[in-house]
Amino acid sequence: MVREAALMLGLLASGAAYAGTPLWGKVEADMPLADVKAAYPEGKVAGSGVRFKEKVEGCTRNVVISMDREVSDPAAKVKEVFLIGSSCGPRIFEQLVAKYGEPRDLSYGDPLGFYGKNDFNKTARWASEGRSIVYKLQGDIISTVWTLTYAPVKDLGL
Repeated sequence: MVREAALMLGLLASGAAYAGTPLWGKVEADMPLADVKAAYPEGKVAGSGVRFKEKVEGCTRNVVISMDREVSDPAAKVKEVFLIGSSCGPRIFEQLVAKYGEPRDLSYGDPLGFYGKNDFNKTARWASEGRSIVYKLQGDIISTVWTLTYAPVKDLGL
């Protein structure tokens, strides 16, 4: 009986006692920095986040796990996750549609008006399981950059 009580206290005191909204990969909202470092040991910890590159199906992307404060603060927790890439943007969009369905908001835009409505400049938004997913593709026929943002719905006022 004493052993079970000690085990329960140990589990409650560990960093795994939170239950945040799943954001991306192994990351959950409000996840402590120590758990992020354990989940992604290849990540570089600096400033207010953890950063690393990964290659999936021939697409390279930069991953930034943003914390709610500087990583030097032991109370730092996950705020949101950003993915940034310069290749595979249309394929990423297709995979998001396959996983989450049609976006609840889809807009096209070219801030300078050179290209009009096109697939090189678009923003799509989904809401799924308590998180907001925002996809942005910006560029032209020569080069494009895409970003994905995963955040708890409460942080975006949705």
